[in-house]
Amino acid sequence: IQTGRLTQLTGTLCTYLFGVGKNLIRAFLRRHKRTNWLGDDPVPESNSGAPVATTEAGMMWQQTSDTLWQEVDALGDPGRSILILTYKEGLSAQEIADVMGYASAEVVRQLHKRARRDLLLLKARKVLDKASYEILFLSLKKDMKDHEIAQKLGLSGPEAVQKRRMECMEQIISTVSFH
Repeated sequence: IQTGRLTQLTGTLCTYLFGVGKNLIRAFLRRHKRTNWLGDDPVPESNSGAPVATTEAGMMWQQTSDTLWQEVDALGDPGRSILILTYKEGLSAQEIADVMGYASAEVVRQLHKRARRDLLLLKARKVLDKASYEILFLSLKKDMKDHEIAQKLGLSGPEAVQKRRMECMEQIISTVSFH
């Protein structure tokens, strides 16, 4: 606008700024040799060269993957964005900090850790009974020690909390199996 090259905006200022941001991100990804865009991933192939999606195991993997990404979508931002940029786009914590404007890679690592914890709790809420979920919630989200959880929930001791937590994790893992 100052140099006289842009005298009129045909869209809204928001549309213009979105385009500028999109181009900046593309330039950043080009500089860092990121050429696959979200959704452009090739179909995985089996050892025989056939697409995995045509095999039973491949279809099961795809369903599990789709379910997982639906759960990631349910997280909301910034967790969703950080997990997508990390696992789908392959960006490092420093690259994510640069793209999203965080002060450092350490901030991204902390947000990544929280997003993974929240994803686990989201899954736990769907598959565990209320008492089991509360044990995970108190230990992961509230960062309570086992003896504090035992006292709060009236369990016999820290060993009982550890045993119940292991049972919870086994139950969650069993819902993500490929069998």
